[in-house]
Amino acid sequence: MLCSSSRDRVRLYICPSEEPVPAPASSEFLIPTDNICAQSFGKGKYLWKATPVTVCAVLAAPNQFTFSKLFDAFDTRFRKINLRYYSKAEIAEIVKIANPEWDDGICKLVSRYGGLVPREALSFAHEMKLEREMSPNSSWKDIAWVIAQDHEIDKLGMSIQRLNILKTLSVESVSKSRMADVAGCKEEELVKFIMPPLMAKTPDQEPMVTITSKGYTITDSGLRQLEIRKQGC
Repeated sequence: MLCSSSRDRVRLYICPSEEPVPAPASSEFLIPTDNICAQSFGKGKYLWKATPVTVCAVLAAPNQFTFSKLFDAFDTRFRKINLRYYSKAEIAEIVKIANPEWDDGICKLVSRYGGLVPREALSFAHEMKLEREMSPNSSWKDIAWVIAQDHEIDKLGMSIQRLNILKTLSVESVSKSRMADVAGCKEEELVKFIMPPLMAKTPDQEPMVTITSKGYTITDSGLRQLEIRKQGC
């Protein structure tokens, strides 16, 4: 799906998912089509069929790194809006909508351990339901902790992997190229999935890691998280 803006309208080009995609999207898709109802791109069986519709549309990308990969036509045709992570309270509300039979306390347990991505939190909630079926006499608190341990998440809701990153950074800054070895993952996974929650400001948390000339560096907020864990809170 592609969209572009023109004066007072937005054109949304919808390419059916069953149509084969021969090559990455190009600026051809942004050719004005105000005077026709449909336009095709490509050749033979690899024909694109795009229908412009006057709608209000949004092109979403998870971070600035993703936007930097888009060609200039996209970058200049869209108004950018920076989104933020959900708060834990908002995650609990999302879990409540998906599980209306649960009380607020159970939903808050999910938001504590399940992370700030709704899809992951809902997956955590689903695992809790399965565990409850196998251990009907266990409390929801115990069940949540069992699932958290399976995912290597500590009592305060942080993954052991991210906690180890903070511990390493509390000693010294680490370059981006070396951080992947510290985290025990590929660099692409580090940049896309591991570091963003540590570097993002959320309604509940200031950034725990920032980037300086020395590389990844822990912030005062990150140091406080380590101190809280030392105190056993």
